[in-house]
Amino acid sequence: MFAGHFPGNPIVPGAYLLALVERKANDWLRAQGLVVRVGGVTAVKFTRPLRPDEVCDVAFAAPSADGLRFRLQVGGTPCAGGTFLLQSVDASND
Repeated sequence: MFAGHFPGNPIVPGAYLLALVERKANDWLRAQGLVVRVGGVTAVKFTRPLRPDEVCDVAFAAPSADGLRFRLQVGGTPCAGGTFLLQSVDASND
């Protein structure tokens, strides 16, 4: 996965990172008892690269009309943040 991102100085690709955060967001939403799920990304900003050997923490804010805000940080230093669009889930089909 790190091929081309960048030889000798690898970083975690943003698309891969967002996919992981989306999965965590859906788990978090279910744990909150909410009948919604991530339906896409409305905004994201990467403020520093994430290296393959770094541990990244993710935090979510309470969902709002704008969606679900998320923040990623490494050792207290922000590395990315943004907002997921939320969509309703038909509980009978989930």
